[in-house]
Formats: sequence, C-alpha cells, structure tokens
Amino acid sequence: MKRKFPLHGAGLLVLGLVLTSCGDDNGNGEELSLTLAYDQPQDSSYGIMADEFADTLYELSDGTIEVGQYPGGSLGDEPETIEDARAGSIDLVFASMGNISTAVPEAAVFSLHYLYEDEDHLMAGTTDPQVWEIFADMVSESAGDLHGLGVTTAGFRSTYATEPIEDMGDLEGVRFRIQPSTTEEEYWGAYGALPTTVDFSELYTALQTGAVDGAENTPAFYQIAQHHEVATYLSLTQHIGNQIGSVISQDTWESLSEEQQEWVTEAFHAGAEAGADAALEANDVALDELQEAGVEVLEPDVSEMQDIALGLTDEEAEALGEYAQEVVEMTRSLVE
Repeated sequence: MKRKFPLHGAGLLVLGLVLTSCGDDNGNGEELSLTLAYDQPQDSSYGIMADEFADTLYELSDGTIEVGQYPGGSLGDEPETIEDARAGSIDLVFASMGNISTAVPEAAVFSLHYLYEDEDHLMAGTTDPQVWEIFADMVSESAGDLHGLGVTTAGFRSTYATEPIEDMGDLEGVRFRIQPSTTEEEYWGAYGALPTTVDFSELYTALQTGAVDGAENTPAFYQIAQHHEVATYLSLTQHIGNQIGSVISQDTWESLSEEQQEWVTEAFHAGAEAGADAALEANDVALDELQEAGVEVLEPDVSEMQDIALGLTDEEAEALGEYAQEVVEMTRSLVE
C-alpha cells in the first residue's frame, strides 16, 4: 500500500554538498555532487530511500545534481555525521530521531514511548504535513546550522535480548542499550532496566560479550545487523515508532537556488515514501525469516510499560519544549 507523504516540510537529512563551479552566483546551472551519510546498509530501507532520493533528484535537475552515498556508518555513526553536517563537511544525513535529538533536543518527541497506537496511527503521524512543518521549525530553532527536510518511518521498534522478556519484570536489572537520549534513559530506567549507550556499530560485540543484555530496534534492522545471532529472543513490545529524519547542512541549503531547494524537497518526499513502504514490508518478511532461523518471537504483556510510558508523555513533552507538545497534541488528534 502506498503511503502519501507531504510535498513540503522539514526533516532530518544531512546532505554533504560539493559544488563544481560552472554556474551563476545563485547556483543555477551548477553541477553539484552531494554527500549523503547513513549508518545502515545500502540494501536496507535506508538505502532504498537514498536510492529513490538520488534518482529523483538527478531526474528533476536534468542530471545536474548527483548524490554520493556513504552507507553503513562509513563516515561515522549518526551523532557524528549530524555534527559533521552542522560543520558543513557532510551535506546530507538520514538518522533516527533519537540520534537527531543530540543536535535538536525536541526531536526526542518522536521517540516517546507508546505515542502511536498502531501502524495506521504511526503512518498518519508520519505523513501529516503539519508534523513536517513542526519538525522543520524545531530544527531551525535548535540547530540553525541545519535545515530540516522531512520525516519518514521504519516501523515499530521492539525489544531483543539474550534472555526472554515476557513482561516488564523481566527488564529489572537488564543492561539495556539505548540511543543517546535523556528521554530514552528516563523510560528504560522507569521500566527497571539499566540504560547503557553503545554505538550501533559496536552493539553486536557488546551483546556477544555480555557488556549489554538487550537492545531494541525494528525486526528488519535486528536481522540486518545479525544481532539475532547473539540475542535470540525478540519481544514485540512495539514501544516506539522508529521515526527517521532528514537534515541538510544550512550552508549547503543556502547555496542552492530556490528551484534546486524545491527539487531537493520533492526528492526527499519520493525517498521518504519509498523508504517507508520498503521498511514496513521488510519488517513483516524479517519476522518470518527470524522465526525460521530459530529466533523465539514473543508477544509480551506490555500493559505495565504502557501505563508508565503514558504517565510520562506529557511530562516529557513539556520538558522538551513547545514544539514537542505540538507534536504530541497533533498526534493524539489523529485518532480522536
């Protein structure tokens, strides 16, 4: 099923742009090469999104703008590439909202637990044009050296561990890997776990050696990273909609002509739609393949986690700021 994304708005893509001088001062007619960094493999939904973005931008620009992709964390992990985009050494970055929040704290609102009731609600909260506009505003206010392009999703994140997690009590004392976010720390601490930050590139080894006991991600990324080899229990907590943002270096953005900015925005729209469709399908396929590979897929009792999370939502949103509160209100209104 096709997901309808707004043609305008902002998000967390960081584009690394190199200009080849052959045009006027406004960038018209220039041939551009943009650097795009993301920390997932190119055969993941991130890569599908990046390919669609690059192909669409090349077509819209009549071949004058190309995108050089740097997948798999080859230019650093997400927080590092976001900082490089702020410095202007990378043009474009795809990153999870949890990591975007290291530069734009209010982006952590997209990682509030149990904010979305089901997949339809998740998609409505991802594609709503007002949500994109709020995201753009929070990026501009918190990180003036970045420009937000838009928001997409990789589906729901769930919990995986070296021992089964069937209810909140099983999280007590578990060394649990989280993204670097005070919001995440609040939630997992409230569930009884011991929140621990580990770079995604180091997580396999951390699980293998017992440095951490569990982590969370979508089924597809759990499979792609081969974490199921060392953490064989997947609990479908579906606690977070795995929202992905797109940001572009403000220096890069301002170097583009108005027409080129429109091309970039439209291209991200196409990439966001393709990436979301691919991600949701990949999660379904991954669940079947993981079970065939011997992973025990559990449907835990999440009622206690939901009660704690819903009790924290307004408090966390208020602490994050006005834009975060707007996102929560807008998201709730989509199911009323």
